[in-house]
Amino acid sequence: MKRFIILISVLLLLTPYLLRAQGTSIDTIIQKLKRFDVDISQKELLDVDSNLKQYPLTKQNNFLIALGNYQVVIARDYQTAANNYYKALNKDSLTVYNRIDAFNGLATIHTYLQNGKMAISLYKEALTALNRNYKDSIKDIITIHNNIGHLYAQEGVYDTAFIYFNRGVDMADGNLNLAFGCLFNKAYHHNNLDSSYIFTEQALRGVKPNDNMMRTFCMLNLGAIEINRGNLKSADSLLSLSKKMATDNNLYSYLGEINIHLGILNAKNGEYNKGINMLESEISGLQNRNDLKQLENVYSWLDIFNSETDNYKDAYRYYRLKIKTDSTFKAQRKLNIQKGNRIAEEFLAIKKMEVQLKRRATQNLYISITLIVLLITSITWFLLHRLKLRNNIKLISTLNDKLNSNVLSLNKERKLTQQELLYKSLKFYEKQKFLENISKELTEVTKDRSGNDIDKKLNRINNLISTNIKDEINIEFEQHFTKVHPNFIKSLIKINPGLTKNEIRLASLIKLNFSTKEISDFTKQSANTINVAKSRLKTKLDIDKNTDLFAYIQSIDSTK
Repeated sequence: MKRFIILISVLLLLTPYLLRAQGTSIDTIIQKLKRFDVDISQKELLDVDSNLKQYPLTKQNNFLIALGNYQVVIARDYQTAANNYYKALNKDSLTVYNRIDAFNGLATIHTYLQNGKMAISLYKEALTALNRNYKDSIKDIITIHNNIGHLYAQEGVYDTAFIYFNRGVDMADGNLNLAFGCLFNKAYHHNNLDSSYIFTEQALRGVKPNDNMMRTFCMLNLGAIEINRGNLKSADSLLSLSKKMATDNNLYSYLGEINIHLGILNAKNGEYNKGINMLESEISGLQNRNDLKQLENVYSWLDIFNSETDNYKDAYRYYRLKIKTDSTFKAQRKLNIQKGNRIAEEFLAIKKMEVQLKRRATQNLYISITLIVLLITSITWFLLHRLKLRNNIKLISTLNDKLNSNVLSLNKERKLTQQELLYKSLKFYEKQKFLENISKELTEVTKDRSGNDIDKKLNRINNLISTNIKDEINIEFEQHFTKVHPNFIKSLIKINPGLTKNEIRLASLIKLNFSTKEISDFTKQSANTINVAKSRLKTKLDIDKNTDLFAYIQSIDSTK
């Protein structure tokens, strides 16, 4: 016993240090995630994630946001990243800045998935929060203006895109470094080559002296613009300089794109073989990176240059590859948009269910409060009425005494008064007896609460209340379900018009992916009862024994 007490004492003394060490552990992981440390182990992440609830809410939120960013940038696991962002957004304790990070992260995911409209709406959520709470974060606000403008341009809405670019430039107030992104995108999406060159030059002047990557990128784009303007000599100088800068600074990711433009430049200068060879040498790299848009561009130039050299066989081959690549790109974009919509739909479905549950709980609370208020009001009225009755009886007794003292002088009046008093007395007596009977009945109920009659009455009242609440829940469930799956119940009834309300509700819950346990919790029935009901439903829907009920119900069209 003494050893046990000593052990407990030691643990109590060490608890603050253990908690501090625990806090340091999650802080270290968060810092690694924010640095995008590629050496971070999955075990470290799983250890923190599995014990996340034991940490303070602030640390939980910071971890989920940092993990989401890490999964987007490093792992490219958009589904898991989105789930972590949604977990954070569902927490009431989330700070405004973390909420902005979550919206930015989700917008980035939908940008990668080429779901521009969804990305724009999420960036606008982040922008609204920034303008409301962090008006001084000019750099962050300009960045989001740039991102929204770029997405609008990709969607082909150029007028709106340039509104956002210009706002970003105006907010920079002459600081070209802050305005860099908006200036560069204005140049990239502008349909006037001279304007594009001017905006790119302005962006280049805004690049910091030690930022070789952005400097190389600007030089590359100036060279590309010069090719399109027909200034081939200037283009050659700019592209050669950008290639040297990329090589000197180990910016190998830019070399491929620089070589593509140099290949185009050589072909335009009449050196077709050299240009075609340079373009062909970049095809494998683009295929490995799955850069379908740039690959289509290279095929297009190879088609043009082979046609100009009368090599129609290769020109036709590259033309077919261009068409095929464009088709693949469109199909991939369609799949990405569908994937992005599924991610968004999952989140919206969760939020709708949460709203429904909160609304239902609120309604039940209001019903309970209403019943309690009615009960208190009834009891109060009864007590006040009884007190008033007693006071009236006392008053009548006093008046009766006064009348009796004047009986000799007011004989006629006395008789009338006596009759009146007698009538009133009888009435009050009847009321008094009525109240005494109520009092006796209440006393008997209080003494014996197990009586069959009172139990039946109380049960009947309870059943009425329960039925009322149950009916309201069922009506509300059907209304919300119909909004999500407007034609499911109609389609179900077409299959078998004889389905009961309970069977339709069971099919609706299966349509919402409810498990047997969740259906049991929702309907307050046992799991065995639910399984029997499922078997009966399968029979009434005339489903083959080898066909799964869940798969069959999911296949029923509910939207058209």
